[in-house]
Amino acid sequence: MNARTFTVVILATLLAVLTLASFAWAECARVLWGEQNAGPGTPSNWRFIRADKTATDCEQDLESKLKQALQSTNREEVEKGGRKLQVTGSTMVVMGPDGLVKYYLRLMCVPDTVDPRGPKEVGR
Repeated sequence: MNARTFTVVILATLLAVLTLASFAWAECARVLWGEQNAGPGTPSNWRFIRADKTATDCEQDLESKLKQALQSTNREEVEKGGRKLQVTGSTMVVMGPDGLVKYYLRLMCVPDTVDPRGPKEVGR
């Protein structure tokens, strides 16, 4: 192997390593999901809300959507029947006078490779 061939091989190897390293450092897109439940015995309803390029953008959208949900919830109506409205992190819960959950909304940002609904069933 002569010096020129050796130099080309070294440069090609270095280029390949740098290219692969840049893919490893790339941040994946984030997806904002919402889970709603209308109380005991009802199934959760997951829905895709939006996709963002960065985790920071997704978190900002999450905060905005949670604020919208809180503003659209009539606190006086909630409290009229002895119910309570609680917000913990990115989860909004309405509890009845009996302490049972009557409604909840949970928002979460996850990588675009994650589906919070769980694995899909394989039908055969």
